[in-house]
Amino acid sequence: MTAILFTEDWSFQRETDKTSTLVRLPHDAMISEPRSKDASTGNHGGYFPGGVYRYSKQWQVPADADKKLYRLFFEGVYGDTSVSLDGREVARCNSGYRAFYAPLQGLVPGTIVTIEVVADNSKTPNSRWYSGSGIYRQVWLDVRNPVHISDDGIALVTRSLSPCPVVDITVRVEGLAKSCSVI
Repeated sequence: MTAILFTEDWSFQRETDKTSTLVRLPHDAMISEPRSKDASTGNHGGYFPGGVYRYSKQWQVPADADKKLYRLFFEGVYGDTSVSLDGREVARCNSGYRAFYAPLQGLVPGTIVTIEVVADNSKTPNSRWYSGSGIYRQVWLDVRNPVHISDDGIALVTRSLSPCPVVDITVRVEGLAKSCSVI
C-alpha cells in the first residue's frame, strides 16, 4: 500500500456563493463566516453560523489504474458528508469525528475525473464547542494492489511466554487470488 498526501489544489465554495476559491487542506470552512449574536451555535460555537460547503478537485487518473485499487482516506470532515466521483456518490459519513474511506472504482487510466466533497453543517447547534466545518484534517490517496492485506488485517495473540514462547498470527487478505503467501 502507498499513501499519498492529497491536499493540494482543492476548490472551495460555500453554498451561498457563486464563486469558488483555491484552498489547501486541511481547511476550516466555518471560521471565515461572519459571526452573529443570533447564530444558533450560540456562545458554545463562537456565534458562527453553520452552512453547506463544497470542495472539488480535478485529478488525472494514473496509467496503472486498471492494475491498482484507489481510494481516498479522509482523516476528518465535519458535517454530514457526501463524496462523489464524476457526479456518482462513492461514500457518505455522518460523523465529523470519524475517519473514513471513499473507494474510487471504475477509473479509466489517463482520464481526468472530478472529486467532490459536500460537508453539510447547517443543522446547528450540533456540538458543545466550536466544531468548525469542512475538510479539517488530511486527505490521503491510498493505492493498493488487487490482492492485499486487509485494513487491520494482522492479528497477534501471545499464547504463552515460557518455557517456549507461542504466538498465533492471523493475516487476512482481500482480493481474488488462487493462492498467496505472506513472507
